[in-house]
Amino acid sequence: METFSLDYALCTCLLLFALGCGVWFYFFCRAQRIKKVLQTLGSAAEVYAGILRQEKLRREQAYREQLRREAERRRQEEIRREQAFQEAERAKAEQEKNEAEINKIKVLFNGIWLTPQQFGFLQQNPVEKLCGAELRRYLARLAECNPLFAEYRQEGSCGQKGGTENSGSGQNRAGQGTSSSQNSAQGKSAGTSAAAPNAYYRIFGLTPETLTEGSLKAAYRDLVKKYHPDTNRSPDAAEKFRKVKKVYAYLQEELRRKECSRSYAC
Repeated sequence: METFSLDYALCTCLLLFALGCGVWFYFFCRAQRIKKVLQTLGSAAEVYAGILRQEKLRREQAYREQLRREAERRRQEEIRREQAFQEAERAKAEQEKNEAEINKIKVLFNGIWLTPQQFGFLQQNPVEKLCGAELRRYLARLAECNPLFAEYRQEGSCGQKGGTENSGSGQNRAGQGTSSSQNSAQGKSAGTSAAAPNAYYRIFGLTPETLTEGSLKAAYRDLVKKYHPDTNRSPDAAEKFRKVKKVYAYLQEELRRKECSRSYAC
């Protein structure tokens, strides 16, 4: 009986030992699996963190590139506006020079202007619209057609001979000069918008076709906000604001002429 109890106890201990070893082995395997899972999760977390860092760097680079492009665009816009201002000034000076030359010729040859019926090129290009190369070609053709004008061009002034012949010709062609002057005045009123410097329109971002009271005021408000000395601290802001007001006054006058021409046409 005692031997059976001892064997039973020994078997029980061996069974418990085997059970404990099995449990330990089970949890050891589970721990290895858990360890592998944790390592996999750690690697995935590192990869995800790397992706986030790369995305952050990419966004920062894109933002810096956007700022650089915006600064470059603003600089180019400033350069274009400055060039437009300078071109407008040059165009105005050239227009004043051409008008002075035309007025000088009109005073000299008052009453002996050639009619468009005699020379068709004058009908397409009224003298009020001529400038630059067209004006020089016109003067050359006028010198070919009018000996009196050729002598004036050679001498560089009116001269006694030219003045005498001019006076006589003016008296003989008084009627023709009156009708030509009226045609010239009509051509000037009709071509006022075409003679306006295109640079003035480019400064306001407009064209003669899109020039309206609303678009002109909207563009003027934008330029005032940008160049007014109270909001723009740059050294040349006052000068640019003065030019903006000057161009605005000019375009207002062009708009009034355009409206008057439209009302007369109706």
